[in-house]
Amino acid sequence: MSILIPILVLTGVGVVAGVALAYFSRVFYVPEDPRVDRLEEILPGANCGACGFAGCRDYAKGLVAKNGDVPPCPVGGKAVAEKIAEILGVAVADVEDQVALVRCAGTRDRATTRGTMVGVRDCAGAALLGSPKSCRFGCIGFGDCVGVCPTKAITVYGGGLAVVDPDLCIGCGLCVSKCPVDCIGMVPRDRRVHVLCNSRDPALVTRAACKVGCIACNLCTKKDPAFVVASNVATFTGVTCDPEVRFACPNDVIVHTDHTSVLAFVESEAARADYEAEKAVFKEKEKAARAAARPAREPKNAGEQP
Repeated sequence: MSILIPILVLTGVGVVAGVALAYFSRVFYVPEDPRVDRLEEILPGANCGACGFAGCRDYAKGLVAKNGDVPPCPVGGKAVAEKIAEILGVAVADVEDQVALVRCAGTRDRATTRGTMVGVRDCAGAALLGSPKSCRFGCIGFGDCVGVCPTKAITVYGGGLAVVDPDLCIGCGLCVSKCPVDCIGMVPRDRRVHVLCNSRDPALVTRAACKVGCIACNLCTKKDPAFVVASNVATFTGVTCDPEVRFACPNDVIVHTDHTSVLAFVESEAARADYEAEKAVFKEKEKAARAAARPAREPKNAGEQP
């Protein structure tokens, strides 16, 4: 009997609590807007948190609560923005499909180092100590960005640099906020030309730190106005350009992905050799064109042959 009484009491408390919870759940039930379910269905389902919400369902609730007045989903891009606008009856958010780009081609063979960091295996810690590279803006290569990428689109290859696979990248931007040296940026998915350098140091400092650093010489800007130089580094702001423009760069920092992928441009010696061969042919052609355009020298006097 001494055991049965406590069991009966606990059972009774449980039954009363269950009935009370069921009653109050009905009394205080707040019906959820059916648009939340519709919005969740068309969202990518990445639950990456790049939009500022805990997940896609929370983002859908935020969209309904604020009638679309929240940051656009960076993963869904324009297609999802159009569907959201249709469901909510609002204007389509201005959003562009983007992918991440590691703006560095300074592999171990091309960039100089300050030394080896013993016991430090993360980019954040290495950056606090000044980075193992002479270039304080270059990719450190310990892979902090790899750890936060939800689709495993980033890999640190043999040259010690992180490279993004654009086919796997969903454009969440988590790697951008994780990089301690601001070496990763978001670029339009359809952009075909990139300047693979992040150094904002003066030309002499950049030259000493890396063989493939941008020295802000402005030669690319003279070939195509879509190249813009700011803070000692060039950036391409267009979609594509004449493939021969890349040969204007004296340090071979420009990649045209219609001809060479970013991965091959950074890691493949064969791709680099092909690039050098193409550049040599272009330079010879350019030299011949200049010679042909040069006017004949005027004779100094009537008796001198031209």
